[in-house]
This record gives sequence, C-alpha cells and structure tokens, in this order.
Amino acid sequence: MVACPMKFRTELPSGLSPLQLSYGQGIVAMGSCFADRIGTRLSEARLVCTVNPLGIVYNPLSLAYLLRVALGDAAMPTGTYAPHLEAWHSFALHSRLNAPDQTSWQRGVEASFARLGRALTGAQVLMLTFGTALVYRRHDTGEVVNNCHRYPAAFFRQDLLPLPEMLSTMYALVRLLRAQRPGLQLLLTVSPVRHIKEGLPLNSVSKASLRLLCHQLASSLEEVHYYPAYELMVDDLRDYRFYGRDLIHPSEMAEQYIWEHFCATHLSPEARDMLSRWEQVQRDLAHRPRQPGSQAHRRFLEKLRDKLQALSPQLDCAAELAQVEAALAG
Repeated sequence: MVACPMKFRTELPSGLSPLQLSYGQGIVAMGSCFADRIGTRLSEARLVCTVNPLGIVYNPLSLAYLLRVALGDAAMPTGTYAPHLEAWHSFALHSRLNAPDQTSWQRGVEASFARLGRALTGAQVLMLTFGTALVYRRHDTGEVVNNCHRYPAAFFRQDLLPLPEMLSTMYALVRLLRAQRPGLQLLLTVSPVRHIKEGLPLNSVSKASLRLLCHQLASSLEEVHYYPAYELMVDDLRDYRFYGRDLIHPSEMAEQYIWEHFCATHLSPEARDMLSRWEQVQRDLAHRPRQPGSQAHRRFLEKLRDKLQALSPQLDCAAELAQVEAALAG
C-alpha cells in the first residue's frame, strides 16, 4: 500500500470567482499600501486601473468619506497650515497631497478628487483594501483622521472602530454607489500587512473586525465580493520567511504568490491569456542581445514588433512599439 504524501501547509485553492476582470474594464483600487501593490501590478499588466488617487487610506471610514466626496455626497475636506510641516494639509488626506501654500494645496486636492470621480464614472470594479480598524480621533472634534501628519500624540485619542459603525458607513456607501454607479462591483480585501505599533493583540482584534465587516457585506450584498489576501498570508504561507526584513510587509516572494493566486481567481480566461502574452513581450523587451547589429537580432526585433502589433488593439503598446521601431531603424 502506497502512503499518501504528507502535507506541511494548508493551501488555499484559487478557483474562478464570479467576479472576473478583463481588459477594457475600468478598475479603481483604493485603500492600504497593499491596494497600492495589487493596483500597480494590474496597471503594469496593462489593465485600466486607477490606484489610490488620493494616497494611501487605511481605515474604512476614511475610505468611505473620500469616495462620498468624489461622488458629490460630502463636502470637500478643508486645509490647515501646520508650522511643523511648513505645509498645508488635511487630516482626511494623505501627506503626499501636502503643499507649501493654500492655493497649491487646493488645486492639488481638487485635481485628485476630479481624477477619482472620472475613474469611478468609467469603472466596472471598485477594489477596497482595509488596513486597520484602529484609528485616531481628534480630541477637539471627534473626527476620525486618515493621517496624523506628525502632530503630538496628545492631539488624538485612539479608538477601535465598532463593527456597527463600520457596517452602517459601508452600507450607506453601497446605496450611494447603486444610485450613482449602477452595476459597479466591489471587491473587498483585508490587508495582510500587520499594524503592530499598538501591539500584536490589538492588531489581531483589528483584523478580525475588518474580516467580519467584509464577511457581512459580501454575504448580504450581491455586488460585493471578498478576496482572501489576508488568509493567504497568515494561513497558507504562514511563515516569517514570507515577510520582509521589517517582519510586517509581505516579501517579494509572498507578493508574487498572492498576485498569481489573484490572477487565477479574478482574471477571466481571456485576460489570463492576454497577460501571459504581455509578460512574454516584457521578457523580450528586457532581452540584451550579444550582437546588437546582427541579422539574428533584427529578426528577433521584427518578431517582437509583430507580437506588439497583435496586442495593440487591446493594449496600449505605443511606447514599446516606438522602442522596437527605433531599435530597428538604428
């Protein structure tokens, strides 16, 4: 009798999700730095993806507020000058939107919200990645801040967002999206990046709250879906060798593993085929010939040009085509 092979980890199977992404669809990715990574990979794969146009946002309440502003359902955040920053800022916005004067700050913020509004108008999928339910509230107003902007700790009080408050905020956002962007699909994730400044026990409570938030939303709303990036990191990979040197962020290997699982789960078969062809083109473009002026290299470039021209009806390959044409002309 042949013994069954031993298994040393619990793998999370991919399997096609009902939510399938394809080339030509508009995607908006917002949320934590993990949203930045997945969104950037989608953009590099030449899917139409707008990534965090207002900067990184970690908590669900701040995310919902910024989306409401972009949809015209909430007032634009106001700016304040901070002498210690020597810049204008808003507690609702990421520091990358800070500016040295009020006019520049206002223009930058308005342009960023306009970009988000345009992206939402053309989007079929909105990806939201929740990073933490641990937030800071201003003592004077009770406002949940998106960014503390290096203000003294005494300016804020820490709070763990209650699940009912997060649920009511997100249900209200979905109702707004239904009214203004009918047919828009939401894909939720919990970031696998650990927030350990306040300690591992509170990080666990925070992630559990966010996971329950996603579960209740996806279970009760047909347009809401969940992708298990968090479970892939903590249950499937489940080892410090898959974290970076800071022991907080996923390593490059873990990020690649999650990306491949995401593609197998949420890219349509046609999109996966297109992505495979695009990745081959990228490898060809990175190729360094031994004899740049040889006939063999010229034939290689001509084949590469043909591949790019075959992809160009679906993908924007203008820059790559120009690069190859220049090499052929040289």
